[in-house]
Amino acid sequence: MLRTGEVARVVAFAPNTAIQSQWESQGRAFGLEVGTDRVLDEAMSALTYQSLAVFDADAEATDAERGRRNPLGRLHENGRALVEELRRAGRILLILDECHHLLEVWGRLLGEILEELPEARVLGLTATPPTLMSAEQSMLRTQLFGEVAFAASIPAVVREGDLAPFQELAWVVLPTPRERDWLDESAQRFTELTTALLDPKHGTTAFLPWLDERFLASSHAFERILAREPELADAALRFHYAGLLGLPPGGHLAEQHRQGPTADDWVLLLNKWILECVQPSTAAHDKALVQAVRDVLPAIGFTWTKRGIRRGRTPVDRVLARSAAKVTAAVSIVDAEQVILGPRLRMLVLCDYERASATLPATLAGVLEQQTGSAYDVLVALSRDASTAAIPALMVTAKVVAGLPETLTRLRAHVAESDPLAATLQITQPDQDGIARLEGSWTSRVWVRHVTAFFEAGGAQVLVGTRALLGEGWDARTVNSLIDLTTVTSSTSVVQTRGRALRTDPGDPEKASNNWTVTCVAPDHPRGDRDWHRLVDKHQGYFSLDGDGDIVDGVAHLDSSFSPYRPPASDRFDAVNAAAVARAQDRLVVREGWRVGEPYRDQTSSTLRVTSPTLDPDSIIGRTTMPFAVLGPKGRVVAPSAGSQSSWSPALPRRESSRLTLHQHVTAAVASVPAGIGGGMAAVEMSASNGVVTGATVGVAFAGWLAARLALPRISSYFERRKARRRGRRIIAEIGTEPPGLFRLAAVVADGMRRRGQLSRGAEALDLHADQSGGVRCVLRDVSAHESELFAKNLDTVLGPVSSAWGLRGVQVVARSDLTTAEVEAAGFGQIAAHRTFWYASEGLKVSPEYDAAWSEWVGGLERISTRSARGQQALAEAAKTDRDDLVVVLRQHWS
Repeated sequence: MLRTGEVARVVAFAPNTAIQSQWESQGRAFGLEVGTDRVLDEAMSALTYQSLAVFDADAEATDAERGRRNPLGRLHENGRALVEELRRAGRILLILDECHHLLEVWGRLLGEILEELPEARVLGLTATPPTLMSAEQSMLRTQLFGEVAFAASIPAVVREGDLAPFQELAWVVLPTPRERDWLDESAQRFTELTTALLDPKHGTTAFLPWLDERFLASSHAFERILAREPELADAALRFHYAGLLGLPPGGHLAEQHRQGPTADDWVLLLNKWILECVQPSTAAHDKALVQAVRDVLPAIGFTWTKRGIRRGRTPVDRVLARSAAKVTAAVSIVDAEQVILGPRLRMLVLCDYERASATLPATLAGVLEQQTGSAYDVLVALSRDASTAAIPALMVTAKVVAGLPETLTRLRAHVAESDPLAATLQITQPDQDGIARLEGSWTSRVWVRHVTAFFEAGGAQVLVGTRALLGEGWDARTVNSLIDLTTVTSSTSVVQTRGRALRTDPGDPEKASNNWTVTCVAPDHPRGDRDWHRLVDKHQGYFSLDGDGDIVDGVAHLDSSFSPYRPPASDRFDAVNAAAVARAQDRLVVREGWRVGEPYRDQTSSTLRVTSPTLDPDSIIGRTTMPFAVLGPKGRVVAPSAGSQSSWSPALPRRESSRLTLHQHVTAAVASVPAGIGGGMAAVEMSASNGVVTGATVGVAFAGWLAARLALPRISSYFERRKARRRGRRIIAEIGTEPPGLFRLAAVVADGMRRRGQLSRGAEALDLHADQSGGVRCVLRDVSAHESELFAKNLDTVLGPVSSAWGLRGVQVVARSDLTTAEVEAAGFGQIAAHRTFWYASEGLKVSPEYDAAWSEWVGGLERISTRSARGQQALAEAAKTDRDDLVVVLRQHWS
């Protein structure tokens, strides 16, 4: 734009000096003169936002409340001078790098500044996608920048080769024994409270009866709750799943509801119950109940106020976030990566803070050490562990450069090669942990550059630092492993953190990175999943390669068995961590999995993953190559219509006529008449064929004919039953002994939706395959993201628990090994009794001719029934006895 004269000046603003210096160096690489001060004399200027102003979000909110119309009046005189310089520059290109900072901190003030620059072209750059912005941020984004001019997902940039291939890995730990003892004690009172609340004697209006009254009154009542208070509706559905509440009218159990109530659910419903029923009461036992709840709440991070229960700070969360077990895990990861990479290891460990300055609460005395979880604590642990002590490590923060004395000695020598300030640097005496500092005439802006060069040269293989210094703008292309020990969960921070390891490395064209997140879970504590949900938040909307070579978002890319709604069982932690180490070992697989340079659509699709503790993947998928017969209404054998699937179609049995021809009757009677009579019959036939009939032969023939006529009913029935048995065995061989399976149900949904005009493709676009963990993934290929999501949600409804269904479709099956001879004969005549009926929620199979046709084509079977009918209630009872409720269905996003 400068060369064409479209703009006269370019001014790039960055959030910190590290990124400012990158703009400066890049501008000079293009042959431009670049200035770094407020005097805009050069063609390009690289500045920080702080050079314009240090804005205060709280002050901005106060201005808005007071109706101030000139927020620029709050700018420092230097800031106002810079705005004036920008105005005088006329046609400028204003680049706002990491512009999400403006949305988070500066807010509407920036809009006021831009109004002063009518000739400015504004380019905002950010790695935070609009889909992850809040409503207010999105509104400001549109106001300041207009619509998105260009966007590319991280997977697309990796596929293009501009970012290094990578994978996300998780290490899950239990709290230390000392931490667990403290957590168990804090959980006991809450467990006692929730147990007591199930007693109908507690409260004038007991808790469980209140739940029934609140949520089961009518479908309209629950619909209003769904619309206005979705979290309350979710809590009620989890109470239903736990058997503590009936199914609210109109409720449906999605993946997030298929677990017991969480501590947050209990607190949410307790709050409603106390405010609506208990607190207004003047009864002494109700007041005592309120006090009992009030006393227990702080243990799980809540407090009681006059307006109800409010979330507060809890030491439980601090114990999980800063658990000593997480530091031990970091040491184990460094050790594992060192074994894999050897001298090529370049590990970055990010923490929230360098050293803890605030005193621990008295309640945590003896539970956590003062520095547990700090960058300093990690450095000490690495230096003390026998497996990692020999790996050179440094701690670098905005305040200090520290490490073992021998590592600092090598760093000082490295600095001396290029900078005379090395002569001012002194290594302090080691402290009680053996850690020394490198001090002298330098600041973080200088030492970060030197430490980075030392790290990239291999002088240090592990850098332990804070997110504030190394989480944004820091550029070290050799980083190939990262451990995230921070508690920040915003999408912006997550992208910045992961970005440290995603730089391509000119010295290692085959680079592939492992990004580790460590999380601590206390399975027996009501709030023991808080750190797990932090991990979930960090990976929500973030796509990465999983263990099966697919690119998926959320915790599924960490481990295909992970759920965003609950952590894995504690007895699986060791297996989960071992699987992560196994994945970490082969970076070639990671690089091949990203398929760098190959075509892509940069589109997401919704994928269902189905697992079962009792079924293998083939059994989950079911038969796909040939339709099988099923039992329809009244036990009649029915086959799915063949359509274009196959030419196979069983001959539907019909009872043959009992009337036979005379010749057939006579022939059939041969086996049941005496030999002489039989011989006479033969003689009759022979004589007749020769044209000669004698009296004697006629007499014998008549006697044979009469005997045959007398035996015909019994003989005919015998042969008819024998033929029915043969026919029945053929039919039974084709009757399903198991439910249709995932493939056929998915085909019904896909074709039904296609016929209704909701999908552009039907069953022909289905892709089902088993993954390494024994699950089955089902996705509809080559459709839009919206279509894919609609299909997946409908199929999820069909596969979900029928206890939340308002309509059912069923299919009957038989057990071949249990059939009696009479049942085999009955099958030959078209009648057979089912041994089991499998029911599916018809909410995902809408009441329409299109779905009826798809069901008939792929499954056949019973008609629809309503669960409100007597037969429907009986069907629900039958469904409760089937083993298909052990299917675990999760919905995930897949990139392609």
